[in-house]
Amino acid sequence: MESQIETEVSKRIEARTKEIRRQERDLRTERKRLKLQEEEISAERERIATERAELQKQLERWEREGAAALRYYDWSIQKKVKPQPAPIARPLDPNAQPAENWAEQLHDRLIRQGFVIDPAVLHQFLAAVLSAVTYGDLVILAGPPGVGKTSIVEQVAPMIGSGSAIIPVRPAWTDSTDLFGFFNPQRRVYQPTPFVEHLLLARQYQGANRLYMICLDEVNLARIENYAADLLVTLEKSRSGDGTINLYASTIADCLESEYAELVRVADQWTPEQAARTAQLETMRARYPPALALPLNLVILGTVNVDETTYMLSPKVLDRAFVVRFPPADWSRIGGESSEAGSEELIPLSVKWVHGLAEMDLPNNIAQECKKLWKSLCRWQVAYLKPLGIDCSYRLAESFRQFMKISYHGLSLEPKRAASAFTQMRILPRLAFTREESAVGQPERSKIQVYEKWCGDKYLDSFPGLADVLEVMDELSKGYPVLQFWR
Repeated sequence: MESQIETEVSKRIEARTKEIRRQERDLRTERKRLKLQEEEISAERERIATERAELQKQLERWEREGAAALRYYDWSIQKKVKPQPAPIARPLDPNAQPAENWAEQLHDRLIRQGFVIDPAVLHQFLAAVLSAVTYGDLVILAGPPGVGKTSIVEQVAPMIGSGSAIIPVRPAWTDSTDLFGFFNPQRRVYQPTPFVEHLLLARQYQGANRLYMICLDEVNLARIENYAADLLVTLEKSRSGDGTINLYASTIADCLESEYAELVRVADQWTPEQAARTAQLETMRARYPPALALPLNLVILGTVNVDETTYMLSPKVLDRAFVVRFPPADWSRIGGESSEAGSEELIPLSVKWVHGLAEMDLPNNIAQECKKLWKSLCRWQVAYLKPLGIDCSYRLAESFRQFMKISYHGLSLEPKRAASAFTQMRILPRLAFTREESAVGQPERSKIQVYEKWCGDKYLDSFPGLADVLEVMDELSKGYPVLQFWR
């Protein structure tokens, strides 16, 4: 009986064991099936994601191609029909001439607008501007802060129909790129400056027969010899037809032309980047050539303050400059509120008229008087200027001859007053010496003795106001070791 029970139990256990093993096999099979199904689902998800990405790329490509087609269409239209820019100002009649007393009219208008300026200073300013237009000289406006050096440019320019711009000089300016810009090799594009932009604007004013004045404010905050040497040389050459500044190398321009030609060849397949680059190159080709000629209507001015934060102007700069000195402010001359507002065009000066001044001959009596005044300057050169260490160039002699013509025909200044203004603007700014310093070539005499003798020279009567200026320079320098113009 017991053996039958054991046999029965064994059979049941064996049967149950087989059932469990079968169920395990079924579970493993189901697990494999689920795993395969999971892998299939994952692969399907990846396929869908890939297909979606491909569709997105195709959509973006279609959008780029459509945009490129539109840009190509716009570019094609613009190449065929270029919009003409609006004129900067009304062109002046080439034959127009101002009234004989136009400088006095201008002074009266300035006074009525509340701008305080001495007539002699205004005449010097106008004579210097006219000479700068004709011969490419630099005009320096010197004097204490707040006496109208910058304001005179802003006030006078619109009254004579001229454009103007004030560009502040930075102490960090070290070379010509601060004025003329540079080619950026990383972006492959020319980087212009405000100065270059105003040069381009000046060319448009020249097309309208009008002047254009660019004033470098605080010109001696940096060494002008470092950042503006090329400008001074080119400005002088420009009046003889050789005044060209290089914005970037011609080899760079050739490379850019090749790049532009290749882009135009594939214009119907442009990417957004290629379209933007083409527009960039077209702007450079049209607006910023590698070499830019200075316009003949251009006047470069610079304001100067002399203190411990600024640099002195070197003789080679002063040899190319007219220095207009503004006196300290005189509050008693302030007349209250101005009776007129605005600086409307009063006496437009045409470029042709200004350039024609130096081509006109002086009447015989005026020419003879100018020769006598020049002889006085020649005597002074030997007796005073050389001993005081002032070296005069041949450029200065030519400048005197032309200045006398421009002052007579352009401002109706009598020769004596013109010669006095010339001496004050072109010779006195070079004056600087210590009181104990020996005279050049005359060791037995001091420079102050030579200067005092000059102050008593009988020929000073032929230069109205010059004796007063020499006396004021001496008075202002008392208590200082150096007697100089820049006080």
